[in-house]
Amino acid sequence: MNIKAVLLTTLTSIASILVTTAVVAADAPKLAAPIYPGAVAAIPAEGIEADAFYALTFAGGKTLDCRAQKESRGFGNMVISAEEAERTGYGPGPWCFLSRDPIDKVKTFYDESIGPMHSMQADDGAHGFAVFAERAWIKGEWGSGFGYRGVSVHALPPPRVKGQEPATAEAAQVKEMYAQITGYDDYAFYAGTKHFAGFVAGIQAHGFPAKHKPADLDALYKQYGYLESAFFQHKGPELTVADEPLHKYYDELASERAMAATMGQITAGTQYGMSTSQARSVERPDEDATVNRVMQENPELAARYLELTQRVGALVQQGKFDEADLLMDEIDELEQSNPELAALNQEEQGRQASYQKADQAHDNALQATTDDQLDQAYWGTSMEYLQAVDKEAYNTLIVIDNAFDGSEEQYSRDRKLIEPDTITRTHGPVQAGTGSAFDWGISYPQSNAGSAVPAASEQLPAEDQEDGMAEKTKGLFNKLKKLKDLN
Repeated sequence: MNIKAVLLTTLTSIASILVTTAVVAADAPKLAAPIYPGAVAAIPAEGIEADAFYALTFAGGKTLDCRAQKESRGFGNMVISAEEAERTGYGPGPWCFLSRDPIDKVKTFYDESIGPMHSMQADDGAHGFAVFAERAWIKGEWGSGFGYRGVSVHALPPPRVKGQEPATAEAAQVKEMYAQITGYDDYAFYAGTKHFAGFVAGIQAHGFPAKHKPADLDALYKQYGYLESAFFQHKGPELTVADEPLHKYYDELASERAMAATMGQITAGTQYGMSTSQARSVERPDEDATVNRVMQENPELAARYLELTQRVGALVQQGKFDEADLLMDEIDELEQSNPELAALNQEEQGRQASYQKADQAHDNALQATTDDQLDQAYWGTSMEYLQAVDKEAYNTLIVIDNAFDGSEEQYSRDRKLIEPDTITRTHGPVQAGTGSAFDWGISYPQSNAGSAVPAASEQLPAEDQEDGMAEKTKGLFNKLKKLKDLN
C-alpha cells in the first residue's frame, strides 16, 4: 500500500471541502451554472436582516445560500467579518433554488447547458443528478488537488402507496386504532400522511363524513398525492417551512368551523324545544271540564285514578321507572273503561303523534344541516388547505456552486477533462444537511461528497507528492484536534 498516496487522498479531499464555498466578490458572486429558468429561492432573503455579502440577487428575487448564512463563521465556528470570510473562503454558497418542473425536465436543461448529468439514488427512493461544470488546481495548507464546481438537482421519494405502507410501529398503531371500528381502517393510511390527515379528523370526531367515503379520499390522493413529495421554501425571519403555517391555520379553522356547527345544532334544538313547548302547553278548558265531570259522576274511578297517579309520581321520584310504567299501563286501562275519557285519550295520542312527527322532521333537517357544516369543516377546509399548499409546493431542488474566478491554476471548463470526474465522484453539495441550514430529506449512501481525488489521467506534481508530506500530515491532525475541541 502506498501510504503517501492514502494520506494525500485524505488531505486533498478535506482541502476541496474547504475551498468549495469560496466566493469571488462580495457584491455579486458568480455561479458555476445558470439558474434554472423560473426557479425561485429556496431560502428567500426578503424580510431577513443580512448583509448584502450573504444574499444573492437574481431574476427570481433575492436568496440566502443553502446554509441560510447571515454572517460568516470561520475556523472553530467563530464569527468573522465579510472581508475575512471572502479572503479565507468561508463566504456564502452553495445556493439552493426550487422549481415546480419535474426533475427530468430540469435535468435536461443542465444536460444541454453544462453536460450530461449523472444519477444518484438514495435508499428511500429520493434521487438526483449532478454534473461538474469546472475545475481548478487548488493549493492549500492541508494539501493540493483539483477542486470542482457544478450543479445538482434532487427529488424527494415518491408518495407512499395505499396498501404498501412500510411496516413501522407508528403505522401499526394508527391502523390498530382505526380497525377498532368496522370500516375505519380504510382511513388509517391517510392519518399517517403529511397533507391528508385533516380529511380523517372528522371521522375521528363525528364518524363517517356525511358525503364522502374512502373511495372519494382515494381519488383525491391520486390527484394531489404528489404534495407528499414536495419541497417548500423556508420563509421569513424564522425561516419557517412554507407549509407549516398553512397547516396550523387550516387545522385551527377546521376546529372552529366544527365547533360552530355543533354549537349551532345545540342552539337551534334548544330554541325549537322552547318555542314548541310554549305552543303546545295551551289550556283546553273543554277537555278539563269533561274530565272533572266524569270524575264527579264516578267517585270510585276518581279515587283509583288519584291513587295510581300519586303512586306513579312517587315511583318516578325514587327512580323506579319500570314499576311506574306498569302503573301507567293500569291508568291507560282505567281511562279506556270510560268512553268519554277514552275519546279524550285518543285525541291526546293523536296530538302527541303529530308532535313527534314534527319533532322528528325538525331533528332530521337540523342534523342534515349540521352534517353538511361538519363536512365543510373537515373535508371542505382540508380541500382549501390542499389548494393553498399546492401553490407553495415545488418538485425539484437545485443546488449550484459558486464559480471559480478563472485565475486558478489549471482552471478549465473542458468537458473532456471534467466529464470523467463527474462520472466517478458525487458532487459536493448534494448531501442534504451537509453544509446546509436544513435537512431537505435527501441523503445518498456512500457519497463521495467533496472529494477532490485527482483524476486517473492526471497525477499530482512530484513536488506536491513528496515535499513536506510528513509535516503536512502532522499539521492536519493537530488542526483536526483543535477543531474538535472548539466544537
